[in-house]
Formats: sequence, C-alpha cells, structure tokens
Amino acid sequence: MGKRKVKKQHLYICLSVLLAVVLAVGAILIFSGNNEPKNISISIGDATALAGDTVKLPFSMDGNSAVWGGQVIIKYNEKVLEFISCANGNVFDECEANDNDGTLNLIVNQTELENTDENGLIATLNFKVKTIADDGKYKISFDKETNFSNIEGELKEVSFDNGTVTIK
Repeated sequence: MGKRKVKKQHLYICLSVLLAVVLAVGAILIFSGNNEPKNISISIGDATALAGDTVKLPFSMDGNSAVWGGQVIIKYNEKVLEFISCANGNVFDECEANDNDGTLNLIVNQTELENTDENGLIATLNFKVKTIADDGKYKISFDKETNFSNIEGELKEVSFDNGTVTIK
C-alpha cells in the first residue's frame, strides 16, 4: 500500500507540473497579443471651408508592416472641389498624382528596392473649393481598387477611413 501511495503522489506532482506548464503557455499566448500582421489602415482627414477657400487634407497610414508602394484611387465631387496639388509626406519616397475630374490617382512608392514600415503622413491633398459650391458635406472617399504591396509583389489588406469637406 505504501508504493501505491507514492505512485499517486508522483502522479499528482506530474499532473500539477503539466497543468502549470499549460497555464503558463496559455498566459503567454494571451498576453503576448496576436502575432498576425495588422491590416493597414489608410485615412483622409476632414476639413471645413468657405466657397473659394483652399483645403489641405492629410492622407495617412497606420499599421504598416513592410510596404513598398501602392496605387491609391480617391473619388471626390468635381462640381464642388478642384484638385490643386499633392505634397509628399514621410511614409514613401515618391508620390505622383494624376487628376481626372473627380478621380484622383496617386502612385506612392520607395525609390530603393526595399519595403518601408513607416507610419504617418503619406501626403497632403490640396483642393480649392469652387466659388459656386453649395453648403454641405462632401465625401472624399477611397475607391475599392486602392491597393498596396510589398517589394515581393504580395498585396496587403487595407481598410479605409474616408474624409469629408464641409462647406459653410
């Protein structure tokens, strides 16, 4: 009967150690967070203006995890706003803009063949509010064809946060 008692104690000790290891690993996994890469979030800021004013809208990126460049398509109301220019920010080395009456096509990329993990301002978009503009809120929105990729050509998942120009 003594050997059985020792075996039971040995079994309890082994189970206790195993349970402690399982709990420790579980706690590490829970508190270390999700190691999956974050989705990239891009956003356009909001602005308020009067007819005839110029508005500067920040266009930003968050959650960048190795991007080389992208094609960004932005829609706006060309009856109310006129695109003037695009000033490059700190995320990419280059930003080229092509405007086609309400559709702004931006190409952003690194000049070197390497990804960037920089977050922040991609560019500042400058619009002139037309003098004939009616008061109201006008959406500046990303087209679903907007995309970013790394140097290997792998597309990145992107979520969009559209902006608004309010004319008073």
